[in-house]
Amino acid sequence: MKRRLASLLSDAFWLYLLPASAVVLPWSLYFRFCRRLTSVRHPYRGAIEAELAFAKTLLPDIDGARFRHEQAVIKFVDAADFYLSLARTHRWFRRNVTVHGSWPGTGRAMTLLGSHWGAGHWIWRDLEHHGIHAWFVARSSSAADFGRGRLANWYGQFRGWGMRRAGCSGVITTGGAMKRIEGVLQRKDAVVVLADLPAGDGRPFVTVTLLGRAVRLSTSLIQLSLDNDVSIAWFAMSVDMNTGRRLLRIEHFAPPIDAGSIASRYAAFIDTLVRERPGSWQIWAIAPGMFPNQDLSN
Repeated sequence: MKRRLASLLSDAFWLYLLPASAVVLPWSLYFRFCRRLTSVRHPYRGAIEAELAFAKTLLPDIDGARFRHEQAVIKFVDAADFYLSLARTHRWFRRNVTVHGSWPGTGRAMTLLGSHWGAGHWIWRDLEHHGIHAWFVARSSSAADFGRGRLANWYGQFRGWGMRRAGCSGVITTGGAMKRIEGVLQRKDAVVVLADLPAGDGRPFVTVTLLGRAVRLSTSLIQLSLDNDVSIAWFAMSVDMNTGRRLLRIEHFAPPIDAGSIASRYAAFIDTLVRERPGSWQIWAIAPGMFPNQDLSN
């Protein structure tokens, strides 16, 4: 009973109370508070240690203390951004985010390749501000994505509702979704996909180099976009670990392009980001599926 109560109170604080307080506090103050919280017994500590252990097999010279700090900060910021994007207008975005580049434009179909690096929740508000109707292509969520208690399950449902409130037109779950995606693109809407995941079995893929290893990336959506003359761009939003300011980088693919070259250039982009700031990559927990030949015992 005590353990269940402790879990309930932990979820209430880390999933609801703490991130929601970003709405009422100045961002600079909230961010400084988050930086201090990285040294306490937060619920992500065990997962971060496991992620660091695997990251070291790919990046032996990684700074462990920096990795732990940055992973925790990114998780805190990501949770706060969910509430901020619900409660704040695009004025907050203009004050706190520096943008390098631009979205392909309104009135045209586009495929936007993101990644699990950084904290990108605010792109929905920005896309909406620019009149771009964007859909999120993602795997089906798991009941344990945010924890196992009732509050964590409610939070997962709340996040889905909140994404639509923040400007996302809807979520398209992977697995037999190509027809629906094609329909979205034919309506001149945009699709956003976090493409730094291993290709599923039986899916078209290209082998690229990431962190010095051979990795298979799916080319299904890229090829569909090329076949339908859809603009393709990639983006990443970093968090300044000293100030909390954001930097949104958007880059376009210039012709001539094909699915293989796009996947390779995208992988090179992600490689640069992860080597620069490995603690900002939120995919380390499932990275063993991307680098199957790496073993924690190495």
